[in-house]
Amino acid sequence: MFKNMKLGAKIFLGFGVILLLTAILGSISIIGIKKINKIVESADDANRLIKYTLEARKHEKNFMITKDEKFSKEMTATMALIESQIKKTIEKLDDSNDRALLLKVGDYGKAYALNFNLWKDKSRLQKKEEIRMVEFARIFEDEAVKLRKMQKEKARKTLELSNEVSGYFYKHIKWASKVRIFIRDKNMKKLDIQKDGNLCELGQWFLSSSFKEEMRLTNNKLTGLVEQIKPKHNALHETAIKIETARVTARVTGKNNVFKIYTEETEPLLNEVFLFFKNMQAMAYKIYREKLQNADLANRLIKLGQENRIHEKNFMIRGEDAYIQKNKETSAKIEAEHLKLFNSLKEKSDIELLNKIKEASDSYQKSFDNWVKLHNDQLKMAQNMVSEARNFVASSNDLRVSLKDKMLGITSSSNFLVSTGAFLAIIIGAVLAFVITIGITRPINRIIEGLGAGAEQVTSAAAQVSSTSMSLAEGASE
Repeated sequence: MFKNMKLGAKIFLGFGVILLLTAILGSISIIGIKKINKIVESADDANRLIKYTLEARKHEKNFMITKDEKFSKEMTATMALIESQIKKTIEKLDDSNDRALLLKVGDYGKAYALNFNLWKDKSRLQKKEEIRMVEFARIFEDEAVKLRKMQKEKARKTLELSNEVSGYFYKHIKWASKVRIFIRDKNMKKLDIQKDGNLCELGQWFLSSSFKEEMRLTNNKLTGLVEQIKPKHNALHETAIKIETARVTARVTGKNNVFKIYTEETEPLLNEVFLFFKNMQAMAYKIYREKLQNADLANRLIKLGQENRIHEKNFMIRGEDAYIQKNKETSAKIEAEHLKLFNSLKEKSDIELLNKIKEASDSYQKSFDNWVKLHNDQLKMAQNMVSEARNFVASSNDLRVSLKDKMLGITSSSNFLVSTGAFLAIIIGAVLAFVITIGITRPINRIIEGLGAGAEQVTSAAAQVSSTSMSLAEGASE
């Protein structure tokens, strides 16, 4: 068939084949380039996802440090970009494995965002507990300061009570001295002392409102002594009347019972009254020491409360469990001091104040324990965020590597096909050139050979004609 084709057809066919091969090579190259561009775009998307993840982690850390909602909003916006980018990228992927890997990346992103939101919720709860801790710590310290102040004031008043009793004691010593002087001086007719127990300063004190307040201050511990001494105190003053009357009677009857009355009645009563003063002073001083001790215990509560706040802040800053243990130890000391005060305080107002301190202490400790629990939950969530972020980046890298491998494969395939096509095109072109050349040269060569043979025949004929002509010429000359 090819032999029978015309020369122009053969040339057209050769160029047509060359153009077809060129078109095939061009198509292979264009398809390869498009696939490579698509994969490069997807790989860029994977890089973009990794970049977004790094930005999200930066916003996460900024929020953890500053608790500024601005960084939380930026974090939310970045996660929205990640989700949007995943949706765009998945539409570009043809390989089901790559799509599955990208969906896995999306799951890691969602898990990361979920843990961040949970961490943020715990942070808000922590803030509330911090406010509660501050509030309860202030109540604890304010009420403890009030209790300390009250106990110091009561100690001061109890000391004043002791001094007041001492004053009455010395006045009764003077009273007794005047009685003795009267007994020794037989010329004295009138005993110039208070003879009514209710009218002397001690008796008036017993009847005063300040006495009732002072007895309440001492938790009525002295009331029993007072009630016992009141009749004896009145009887003591009545003996002065008896002594004065005995002196007058002695002048009339000559019988002097003054000394006998003093020794048998006045002196024993005086000793009991003096013993009362001594006991009053001792008990008042004891109560004074108790009040000072209570004030010291209240002051100890204040210091322990401040110490607990230091442990609280150290734990918040450093996160070391040693400060939790120190907080527990300090709280146990607070409990022990509270129990001491509870056993010592007797007045209702003091106990009510102590109960407020105890309630504030328990509430503070509860808030601190809640804060610690929230902190531990946050640590787990932070670890989860680190894990999910690493998985996100690793899967994104895996996707990028997969796409890179595909790109290299397509590049290699395209290069192979183009190289093979070019080689085949060269061979086919060479074969076609050879065939076409043969197809063109053979007929020409045959024509040339024919023309050559004809030329030889013409030459031979010419030679024969020339020979004949010469023969004729020779014959004519003869």
